[in-house]
Amino acid sequence: VSGTTKAAGSNVGRATAEVTKLAATGQISLVHARAYHAALVTSAAHYTTRIPYLFDARSYWIDERITDGRWFGRRDVRTVARAIERRFFRDAAGVVTLTGIQANDVRTGKFGPWTGAPVVNIPTCADYDEFRLRDAEAAERVPSAIREKTRGKRVIGLVGSLNKSYYAGETLEVVKRALAKADDLHVLVLSDQQDEWRKLFDARGFDPSRVTIGVAPHSAMPAYMALVDFSVLLLVVNDAKRASVPTKLAELFASGVRPVYFGCNDEVTGWVAKAGSGHVLASLEDAELERAATFLAETKRDDAVLARARELTEGHFSLRTGLDRYAELVREITASR
Repeated sequence: VSGTTKAAGSNVGRATAEVTKLAATGQISLVHARAYHAALVTSAAHYTTRIPYLFDARSYWIDERITDGRWFGRRDVRTVARAIERRFFRDAAGVVTLTGIQANDVRTGKFGPWTGAPVVNIPTCADYDEFRLRDAEAAERVPSAIREKTRGKRVIGLVGSLNKSYYAGETLEVVKRALAKADDLHVLVLSDQQDEWRKLFDARGFDPSRVTIGVAPHSAMPAYMALVDFSVLLLVVNDAKRASVPTKLAELFASGVRPVYFGCNDEVTGWVAKAGSGHVLASLEDAELERAATFLAETKRDDAVLARARELTEGHFSLRTGLDRYAELVREITASR
């Protein structure tokens, strides 16, 4: 057993003891388990105290690790993990999923016969009061050096980590082709992995004067998004992604950033198509990459289109809607007990 595993087990044990102690006081009536690690705690506490818990699944965590080749290579380990996962869902007083696909999986027996407990779809949300269309006042909070580099440009924003969920090579291929087609495009990268991004751009022969790489705290993202016109999101597709929604997608819709999108799952792709502001790639074949690059090069700002996309998505992706759905779910659970 690795030191990391021991530490995780110790943390789960301490948290379980704390929840059990709180449950014994009668001061709490429901525990919110955000993701699988928290569900280990609440499921164990439920077994000894019967305290109900809300399982906020957030993902298909086991499937993600299997896809990445981590943790569950042995069949016996997978069997035990799956049994624990089924218990998380079976014993939950209610379940929150990021996608309707995942919600349907739960209701139709992916984790065994469903108990009839409420299952609510709440995607990754954005505060539509903080992220606004072309917020000039917010943009003034961006460092002047970045504002000057992007002034008068149409900006392609690449935000976040380089990881196995994204097709980095294809993303940069689309961007490079777009820059070759339009002189007024500029690339703004915001990521903690600045050196890794620089190496990728250098390896592909990008003109460094057309690329700005920096980092920004999440609290500053409304300001930075006010400078951005497009974002390229090319995601892998696998069974684990049935339960996923890109964290930044809601922020793009709210800010009036046009997504150039591929992958993840049909539900997310459907939302990009429904919003009508972005471009959906049918595949990652060369002809589709070329069409995406042409979209970036030729699409001008249209505030009416962006406002319509924001309006169409707010009822599903806004923080206000998400909080309302949580509140209604908690009321439903507590009223039945």
